[in-house]
Amino acid sequence: TLILSSLDIALRVILILFILSMVGCGFRPIHAPNLSTSQSLWADFAAIDIYPIPERSGQILYNKLEKLFHPGGKARVVKYRLKIKLIETAESLSVKKSAFATRANLKISATFSLEDIKSGKSIFNSRGEVISGFNIFSLEYASLAAEKDARKRAISELATQIQTRVSAALLSKSKIGLGEGPESK
Repeated sequence: TLILSSLDIALRVILILFILSMVGCGFRPIHAPNLSTSQSLWADFAAIDIYPIPERSGQILYNKLEKLFHPGGKARVVKYRLKIKLIETAESLSVKKSAFATRANLKISATFSLEDIKSGKSIFNSRGEVISGFNIFSLEYASLAAEKDARKRAISELATQIQTRVSAALLSKSKIGLGEGPESK
């Protein structure tokens, strides 16, 4: 037990040193509650107007983004507009000897931009892409359900990508100044 306790103490010391080094290097979580930067970021999120996205996949993405950006509701004064163009394609992967596909990939791509409403300038432009696989069954309903589930997974991942990239752009903008972020050039 003496060896284990000294090993335990050594691991705790290493963990404490690691945590202290992370604080010293300026690491801070983007979405942590109670930090002034985080509060400012959530206020910026609430001030984003998400432009409607056409088609059913667009509606699903719009709803996911509304939940991610506006968990406490939208701000009364909107400062930014998020515009998204969505492209969805499916391609067969595995094909039986009978020429029927058994597996497919659903690829959902989005190009998006965040604009300052007052100036009309683009703050940030980016592109995201997610590929989600699904099985193709002999029963049409089962295949449709699998494709729907793949779409739901892909859109959820894409919404998270968009939120993360917009977070970075807004943090960069708040540090450097309007229109001077890394993606706006």
